[in-house]
Amino acid sequence: MTVFSFNRFVNEKFGLSEASIIFEPFLAERMHSLFKKFLLSGKDSYASNTIINYSELLPFIKNVDLYSKFPIVGIDLKFSFDRIEFDIDTENVQVGGECFYFGNRNWSDHSKLVDIEEKSGKRGIILVLGIYVDISKTFDINNNNDYTILNDCIRSSIYHELNHGFEIYRRLISKNNKIIRPNLKSPSTTLTGTAINTHNFPGKIWKLWDLFGNYLYHTESHEINADVQEMSYFIRKYPDRDIDSFDIYDRSIDMTNFNADYFYKLFIDEISKHIPYIGIEKDIAEQIKNLWVDIYKEKCFNDNKKPFLSFDRLAKMSCLEFLRFWQIRINISGHKILRKIDKMKFAK
Repeated sequence: MTVFSFNRFVNEKFGLSEASIIFEPFLAERMHSLFKKFLLSGKDSYASNTIINYSELLPFIKNVDLYSKFPIVGIDLKFSFDRIEFDIDTENVQVGGECFYFGNRNWSDHSKLVDIEEKSGKRGIILVLGIYVDISKTFDINNNNDYTILNDCIRSSIYHELNHGFEIYRRLISKNNKIIRPNLKSPSTTLTGTAINTHNFPGKIWKLWDLFGNYLYHTESHEINADVQEMSYFIRKYPDRDIDSFDIYDRSIDMTNFNADYFYKLFIDEISKHIPYIGIEKDIAEQIKNLWVDIYKEKCFNDNKKPFLSFDRLAKMSCLEFLRFWQIRINISGHKILRKIDKMKFAK
């Protein structure tokens, strides 16, 4: 067994796309430049966007055939930087991101397909990408550890979001390269953001429920692919590090071990620690489960997607039955991510 060569084509069957990360070094450098300007400004918060034109991207196109799989001709890079107080004292950096869905040419805040050669019918992509950086009040860019974490977080997040962009784009292209209506071909995100604390339950209770919601979020097929591509950044940079030292791999192991009965017991125990809920712990658990179902139902309707199970059946389940139902999906998805990562790291 040998370590997989990332200098060769990155196999899409693992959830990876080399075509999507052609411009990652450029985007990472641009984010670092913007971040340094933010630090020099002395501000605690700043958000804006920068338009990247094709002329800036052109020097990075070394393989035309590879580029043609994801022909970006411009990028609208949205970004934000915030100094915040972290819940964990040892944490200094958090980075999130999003890749905006494709829409019609006059839709704002959507990626777009544009004609680049009218006679030939060739089209390019104006990609709308968001990268959002939070740093602690004590973050020090001159501290090597702080800077390394920042760099890894930004670059791995770009890897992740570009995979989303690639998958969304490929869903638009039929076998004969004709464009299919964007709103019909976007991946389902109905399990994303379903653990929203709209009823202001105590933070510690919600933190535990949010862990379950986070596992569900990472079971969506496009998230599995993006997680694997994000992991590829770390494997390439740290080929000798133990693979289970990375957060994505560690979380995937936790997903394979997720046990609904054990989680439910922890959940009830946590609820019982809060005086207003003593004696009605199971009722509170049911309320939180029903809140999830309400949000999930709304998301399915808004996104015009079918639920994994009828809303009535989900609503009639007890909280424990509900957790047992989703345990199967969480366990299977965790194993799937681990297999993809292992195959990516080692190839015969």
